Amino acid sequence: MSDHLTDPRVLALIAALAGLAVAAGVRTVRRMRRPVAPVLERVWHPLESTRLSLDEQAAFGRLTAGLSFRAPGRLG
Repeated sequence: MSDHLTDPRVLALIAALAGLAVAAGVRTVRRMRRPVAPVLERVWHPLESTRLSLDEQAAFGRLTAGLSFRAPGRLG
């Protein structure tokens, strides 16, 4: 049995597996120590509260209807 453990191929395999285990452990520790990204808050834009005129609403409706993959007026 000791002949099997001294075979260079077996030693190389054991060394490669040990290296992979150490690398995976180091990577896990780094990932755990990495700071968590802050939660981004939504930014308010002044145009969000501006009322549109009827003409602007109609123009917006025509524009968005052209962007749809479905026929206008149909949902689902």
